[in-house]
Amino acid sequence: MSQQPQPNILTDNTIFEVNDNINGRSDKISYKNIREKIEAKFASFTTFYVDKSRTDVYTEDGSLSNPFKTIQAAIDYVASLNLSTYVAVIIRDGIYAENIVISSENLRYLCFFAEGYVSIDPASGNALTADSDDNINLKALWCKDIVFPKPVVVKGRSGENTLNDVLFGRDIVTGKQIGRAHV
Repeated sequence: MSQQPQPNILTDNTIFEVNDNINGRSDKISYKNIREKIEAKFASFTTFYVDKSRTDVYTEDGSLSNPFKTIQAAIDYVASLNLSTYVAVIIRDGIYAENIVISSENLRYLCFFAEGYVSIDPASGNALTADSDDNINLKALWCKDIVFPKPVVVKGRSGENTLNDVLFGRDIVTGKQIGRAHV
């Protein structure tokens, strides 16, 4: 009987080596340090809500009383606002059968928080894709406490602008691939 490979578990003491291919520098940083820096950046943000369980009719505006019914609707709305502030999308309990696509030059700093059990599980394709050249201004992407049963693909743009911060905190990714962020 072959032994199953053990998953990589991130702890506060996990150390990453970060290579700067442009300037030829290398540095080591802990997961805790990365997490604390990103949490500090998201300390004051604009918040929008998503709740797929709402079946009543109302005008969705992302507020607590009128949340979006899909995550993609929240992303598209936030992109239309062209905000330069940090944005939190609070996703209420549920299994969201969506292919989430982050693709807009108007998105800069995004955080997705699960409230309860949240799974992004489309029938096919990637659960989350953020790899478009349209994302020239996307600097930070943070997902927290979300289950991704399908692949997640996150890539920085190969040009002059790339993602500065990508953090998946206590998420479970069971899809076969996770794209790398190029920084």
